[in-house]
Amino acid sequence: LFCCYVLTNKQTHTQKQKKFVKEAMEAPVDIAVATPQSLLKYRHTKRVSLSDVSHLVIDEADTLFDATFDEEMRRIFEDIAVRSKKPSSAMALGEDAQVTIVGATLSNKMFKTVSSFVPNVRTVCSKNLHRVLPNVQQTFYKVRQDMKSGGSLTVDTN
Repeated sequence: LFCCYVLTNKQTHTQKQKKFVKEAMEAPVDIAVATPQSLLKYRHTKRVSLSDVSHLVIDEADTLFDATFDEEMRRIFEDIAVRSKKPSSAMALGEDAQVTIVGATLSNKMFKTVSSFVPNVRTVCSKNLHRVLPNVQQTFYKVRQDMKSGGSLTVDTN
């Protein structure tokens, strides 16, 4: 079992949603999905700590690493120890965060920006974008509307 939490900036939570969010945030979360602004809001109010992050995945990098989000991204990376080399052993895996940055385009300017956040960054490019590999099994979950905004999702992987 793992717990996935969606962090939002939604200001109009009902009392039931507020109670649910408060209770959900008291337990450890395995996966948090958030915009930079939502993540920073929850960090600022001390409802989320970024010090124990082991994996950080940033999608839409071509947008998030442009000047519009520069300050937010810098503030997020302040609290995360980014992995700069291959861990020496399996025991060392949790010492710092592996960062995966995903984007359709990566200009030279953006690569320089990303490099300032992630030391020794490497790029992996593919000509087969948006193609599902035949050996990759995918599972899609339908999530109720009331669970999408500030909700928690627990998935049994067995």
